[in-house]
Amino acid sequence: MQRADMIADRLRAAFTSGAQWQETQVLGRNGLWTVNIGDRLIATADVNSARAFGMQTGQLAGRWARQAVVAMGGNPQTIARQLMPIATAVAGAQQELGGNWMTAPVKSVPALDVSSGETMGNVTVAGSQDSLSKVSAVAVYAYATDSANAYVFTPSSRASVSDVTVPRVMGVGVVRIPADLIDMTNIDMGDAAVQAFNESPPAEWNAEINSRLASWQIQLTASTKVVPLYSLDMRHVVGAVQIVGDANSIGQAQTIVASNVNSSIQFGATSMPWNDISGRPTMLDGVVVSAIIVFPGTVAAPVAPEMLEETPTP
Repeated sequence: MQRADMIADRLRAAFTSGAQWQETQVLGRNGLWTVNIGDRLIATADVNSARAFGMQTGQLAGRWARQAVVAMGGNPQTIARQLMPIATAVAGAQQELGGNWMTAPVKSVPALDVSSGETMGNVTVAGSQDSLSKVSAVAVYAYATDSANAYVFTPSSRASVSDVTVPRVMGVGVVRIPADLIDMTNIDMGDAAVQAFNESPPAEWNAEINSRLASWQIQLTASTKVVPLYSLDMRHVVGAVQIVGDANSIGQAQTIVASNVNSSIQFGATSMPWNDISGRPTMLDGVVVSAIIVFPGTVAAPVAPEMLEETPTP
């Protein structure tokens, strides 16, 4: 109660000084994640509170920040990036990607639309520290077939996509993307998505993506595989994913699970089949995302942002 009173006093002081909801942000201070309005510290997401909520401190700070914005009459989506804790790349340490997602260094880099050269926001990539140090951006190739739309992510050592060939950095893949990077409206979900995925064997989906990479003169030497994409928020299949990594981990992976965290979608691999998943499954290390496949629906699907947006609670 004393802590709640202290936070309330800080909020009142911020309001009195004329602070606006647009100034709210999540910052790292002395190894902890904090909620701030301008240069004013409002709250610190401590480890014990995060455990009580079943999440990591960065997630808790982001939740508190979004709730503070709503309480002030603001729109968290307008300043979504300010409310997102950016993970630090610390080799071998559990990262702020949600509880039990993966243990690996990570890095935030811009995603670049190959067709336009424009920045599509920042994505989080994971891999060895040596490989991550070479990544300057992720090139995003989007294409459509008769039955699917695909988004292929290529970690690159160049900060632009103006060159004919994008030099791929091996051993790196995507683990988190902005919620609005992929159009998830009017796509097949649930049984319809499973049916669309099963129309071709997974090996054919995988070969088709690798064939595209070869046509773009992009080298890919690691093991790859295509598995269903399962939303933990919506509790059903929403597409498919090509994963990349070491052969042992790829062999174990059966599903990629997706979850909304601070207006972004984060991915993790599990050895469980999608139809056996309950709760939050244990994740596999050494597996990252190389491409995402969604299946256009013939009728309006449930509003996909339910997967991508959290509804702040009072």
